[in-house]
This record gives sequence, structure tokens and C-alpha cells, in this order.
Amino acid sequence: MTNIKLSYFLLIAVITGLWLAADPILSVPYEFFALRASLVNFTGIIAIGMMSVGIMLALRPVGIEPFVGGLDKTYRLHKWLGVTGFTFAISSRRTACWRSFICCWWCTAWC
Repeated sequence: MTNIKLSYFLLIAVITGLWLAADPILSVPYEFFALRASLVNFTGIIAIGMMSVGIMLALRPVGIEPFVGGLDKTYRLHKWLGVTGFTFAISSRRTACWRSFICCWWCTAWC
């Protein structure tokens, strides 16, 4: 696995681990709306984390370039982080909108 992919997936894993450590979703009994709210927060946190690291990569830090493999690979990681952050931001917004409301109504109608 190349260093760029390793750093990309490691960043996602670190942000996910920090979210799991801070969110009480694993310690409370299952409730659909609590899970939904937690997942909305998760997608938002991933989006903010990816965009933040992408902004830091845009500053062209000299210490990261040798690990990633040069300036061109740093720009490629910057692009991947931007696309991922935008995708998670859109999915976070869509999760909180009307489509989610219909899904919540359908899922709780069976209870």
C-alpha cells in the first residue's frame, strides 16, 4: 500500500476512533433516533476533519512531503481529502433532511 493511501485511511481511522471515544452510542441501548443523530454527527465530523487536514496540506508543509512522496502526491492527497470531505458534508446534510425524516417514519412505524 502506498504512503498516500496509508495516510488517507489512517486519517479516517483516527477520526473514527476519536468519534467513537467521544460518542456514547456504544454504551446506550439501541434507539433509532439516537443512532441517526449519532451518524449525522459522525458524517459531519469526518467532513470537518477531512477538510481541515486538506487545508493544512494546502500550506505545503515540508515535513509531510517526504513521507507522502513529494509535492505532487501531497496535492493528490489534498484532492482526495477535499472530495471525501465534500461527499461526507453532502451526505451529512442529506441525512438530516427530509429523506431521512421519511426513513425515520418508516422505520419507527414497525415498532
